[in-house]
Amino acid sequence: MNRNIKTACLFGGHGSQYKGMGREFYEQSEECRQIFNIGSSILKYDVAEYCFYGVNEDAIEKPFYSLTSLLVVDLCVYTMALNNNYKFNAHAGFSLGEYAALTASGAISIHQSFELLKELLLIAESLEDSNSYSMSVVNLPPEICEDICLKLKNINEKVVVSNYNTHNQVTVAGTVKGLEHFKNLSYKYGAKMIPINIHRAFHTEFMNPLQKDLKKEVDKFTFEIPKTPLYMNASGREVTSLDELRTNISCHFTTPVLWSHSLMNMFNSGISRFIECGSRGVLSRMVRNNLGIKKEAAYHISSRSLKFEEIQI
Repeated sequence: MNRNIKTACLFGGHGSQYKGMGREFYEQSEECRQIFNIGSSILKYDVAEYCFYGVNEDAIEKPFYSLTSLLVVDLCVYTMALNNNYKFNAHAGFSLGEYAALTASGAISIHQSFELLKELLLIAESLEDSNSYSMSVVNLPPEICEDICLKLKNINEKVVVSNYNTHNQVTVAGTVKGLEHFKNLSYKYGAKMIPINIHRAFHTEFMNPLQKDLKKEVDKFTFEIPKTPLYMNASGREVTSLDELRTNISCHFTTPVLWSHSLMNMFNSGISRFIECGSRGVLSRMVRNNLGIKKEAAYHISSRSLKFEEIQI
């Protein structure tokens, strides 16, 4: 790999899970098996069983299992990338991927990342009436989606933008009824909505009742200043202090994911290559969409393929 090119490592989030993810790495790498074992020990379930077979029917789709399993896979792919001489100058994670980015940047250990995510998700699961909420991806510009949300607010329906993915795609979250109204209003713009199989309105004000508990839990952990630049969801910027890092983690579930902002800020800092470490190639497509760069400069290392090709740009 060309060492003169500044490279960012990106980690994917919810929606990237599938039955069988990470199995190749588990079978061929002792380091990856250790990551699975650490995860299983801390999370108190067999991560390999859930990743490979999706036992208990839809358990792999339940937030606690799907999100924690994705963290294991993200860290395995990252480990294999390092073992294949990939070097990274910055880290960022989309939604759940932020916990892998915290580890990769040196802010917390692997053990801590599992402990932190576990405790925060348990708090999230305690939210009452959670089944009344959901999330959907919408292929419309943020401004149009914000305008639709404002129209719904005027008729006492609750929908907000939760993820700013690209200049022409966002994720919206809110009540099930509100999302149905949003869908009807978006038709005139030719929108396509893709429901996310989750019954929480993550990254929104609807999670605000948990804010004090989330902050209290985050305060129990010890963090380090990242060894490489870390761009976080809540601000879309590189964190420069431990206070900022803690604040961003504490409000991770209650504020929007400013992903397009993070990508642009990394690009403006001199990052010209973006490599996605995770189960699917969703983020690398977002990079190309946001920044207009070539496929060779934004690509995905998959847990389905153990080929780490040398790509020059």
